Amino acid sequence: MTTSPLTRRPRLRAGHVLLLGPLVALLGACSDPSEAGLDDVDPEITCATPADGVVRATGSLTNHSSDTSSYFVDIEFFVGGRSVDTRTAVVEEVPPGDTVPVEAVLRDAPPGPARCELASADRMKA
Repeated sequence: MTTSPLTRRPRLRAGHVLLLGPLVALLGACSDPSEAGLDDVDPEITCATPADGVVRATGSLTNHSSDTSSYFVDIEFFVGGRSVDTRTAVVEEVPPGDTVPVEAVLRDAPPGPARCELASADRMKA
């Protein structure tokens, strides 16, 4: 009996599980799954639309934790009143108490008035 490569399932070996365990533990220790990242970002996002079809969202965040942290900030773009995309701004290694800029860019936006909103933010300890 032969097996087709399409139906063959790879088997997980004991060594694979041993390697995955520390990786999962490391990722869990680095991330802060709470909404604390959202509390660090100023909800007032400015949305600028130059004539070239690029929409630029800018804002700021302040690290309120006691650790240097990195952030993933999702900003949703609306054009003509409807959601057209979400972009993620990555802000790395913000020292405790520091305020830094946040920027996300949407290229090739459809024509129309643009609006930008803070969608979510995750804080990761550096």
